[in-house]
Amino acid sequence: MKLKIYFDGTGINLNSSVEADFGRSVIGEAFINNSGKDLDEAQSRSRRAPAPCRKLTSRSFKLYLPGVGSKTSTYNNTIRYRPGSIRLNKGRTQSTALLSSHKVKNRTGIYSDGWEHSQQEALVKTINAVMELHKPGHLPVEIKIYGYSRGGITAIAFSNALSKIFLHNKNVVLKAVHLIDPVAGADYGKFQKCVERKKYKNNLRLIEPLKLGFSIKKLSLFIATQEKRNSFKPQMPVGIDQNDQENNRPLLIPDSVETKIILAHGCHQTIAYPEYTNRTDRFKIGMDIYELITGRPYYSIKEKSTLEHFANDSWLRKRDRVLKGYTSHQKLKTSFYYSDSVLYDCYQTFLKNCDDRISFYDAFTDKTSKYHKIVRWAYQNSNFYRCSKIEPDDIPEEVLAHAVQCKSRVQSALNGILGEGCIDAILKLDDPVFIN
Repeated sequence: MKLKIYFDGTGINLNSSVEADFGRSVIGEAFINNSGKDLDEAQSRSRRAPAPCRKLTSRSFKLYLPGVGSKTSTYNNTIRYRPGSIRLNKGRTQSTALLSSHKVKNRTGIYSDGWEHSQQEALVKTINAVMELHKPGHLPVEIKIYGYSRGGITAIAFSNALSKIFLHNKNVVLKAVHLIDPVAGADYGKFQKCVERKKYKNNLRLIEPLKLGFSIKKLSLFIATQEKRNSFKPQMPVGIDQNDQENNRPLLIPDSVETKIILAHGCHQTIAYPEYTNRTDRFKIGMDIYELITGRPYYSIKEKSTLEHFANDSWLRKRDRVLKGYTSHQKLKTSFYYSDSVLYDCYQTFLKNCDDRISFYDAFTDKTSKYHKIVRWAYQNSNFYRCSKIEPDDIPEEVLAHAVQCKSRVQSALNGILGEGCIDAILKLDDPVFIN
C-alpha cells in the first residue's frame, strides 16, 4: 500500500474562498492530481458500512490536511474542516482514546492555532490505515509526506512522531518528505524557544520544528531565496546559512536521511503556487516545484510564464534572506545534496544560541539541562554513534569533543569506525580510501 499525506499552508483549503481568490497551491494540486483514493472519504464509507464490509480495499491512498486558519469547505463531497474547529473524539474514528477534545478559539491562524490538531488527526488516520491495510506477507506500507509553509513545519513534526510510533515496525517505510519553504512564523522555530517549550498542551503534542524524523529515507527541501519579509524565515540546515546562523531556525537532519536541498528563485508564495487565479500568467518556479515533487508537468490554459515574485512588496520589516548568490533570473534553481553531520550542526547551533553558562558536554550529561534531550538526540542520530556503538552514557568527554568537530557525515562515520585521531591521517593519504 502507498499513502501520501499533504499538509497545506496557512489559510489554504480545497475549494475555499482563498483558493477562489488566489488559486490552488502546489500541495493542493499534487493532492488533486494524485490518482489514489481519498483516505477521508474511504474511511468515512468504511465506518458507514455493515460490520463485515468495514475494510479499505485500494492499494493507494492520499490524505489532505487544510492549513491552519483556513475556512471549512467541501471538496469531492467530503467536508474539510478548519484545523481545530471540531472535536475529533466523537466516535468518528477507531482510536478515540488518542484524541484530544480541545477546540481552537482563534480562527485567524496567525498564531498557528490548529496545527497540533492536524498532526493528531493525521497520526490517528495513518495508524488506522496501516493497521487495516497491511496484510501478513505483503510488501510494507510506503508513506510519503508533503508540506508547505506551516504545513511544512507540521510535516516535520509529523515525520518525527511517525518515526517513534513505527520504530520497530518493519511493515512501514517512511520513504520521503518534501518540504516547501517550511516557515513556523514569529520566533516559534528558534532554537532557544524550542528547547524551552513544553511537549504537550491540552492533551495535544505540540509541534516540534527542529528535528526531522529519524526513520525518513529521503528529504527534499525547497527554499525560496528571494523572500525578504522577516515573518517568513524558514527552518533550514545550519550549513547553508551564509550569515553565521543569523536565521537562527535550524532544521536538524539525521545522518541516515538522504537530503537534497533545492534553492529556488522566488518568494514564499511563488515557489508554492503554479499560478494565481487573478493573473493572466503562470509562476515558472512554482510550476517547476510541482513537477519536481510529483514527477509530472503542470498543465494550464495560460500561455505566459513569469519570474515575478512578491518579496519586495510593502511590508513592515524586510531583510534579505541568508541565501545570496545561489539563484538568479538566468539560474532559477540550485540543488545539491546536504552532507553535514547532525551532531556537528547541533554543536554549532548550541555554540551560537546557548545563552546559559553551560558546556556542550555538561548539557550532554546533565539530564536536568533543557538542552539535554536535543543534544542526545543529535548524537544518537549521527554516523559516529551508528559506527562506534558507544552509548551516550559511556562516551568520554575528549571523544565527544572530537566527534562534534567532524563536519561531514563521512568524517563522522570514519571517526566512529576507526577511532579518535585516525581521521586526519586517512585524509592526508595520497591515494583515496573507499569504504564499502
